[in-house]
Amino acid sequence: MELIDKVYEIIDLFEKSTEIQKFKQIKEKIEEDKELKELLHEIRKENISSDHLIDLKRKIITMPIVKKYKQMENELYFLSLNMNQKFKEIHGKKSCGL
Repeated sequence: MELIDKVYEIIDLFEKSTEIQKFKQIKEKIEEDKELKELLHEIRKENISSDHLIDLKRKIITMPIVKKYKQMENELYFLSLNMNQKFKEIHGKKSCGL
């Protein structure tokens, strides 16, 4: 069970890391951002033109807080892919079959 304990230690360290804390803070800021909420509300309207939709999406993805969030999200995604790859190398299987 030592290995399982070590995995839980890694998860705990991961959750307490400054990067994850920053990611959570940025996510909270995004959820509270009034301008972003207005843009998302506008996107959800039914009769929106393609040009207007593209313009709104462009505004969203160029917002500094959204850019930072997406950058951190990508870094975490690739970190998790890397970790999963290492686990697959250890157990040598691609599925849970016995």
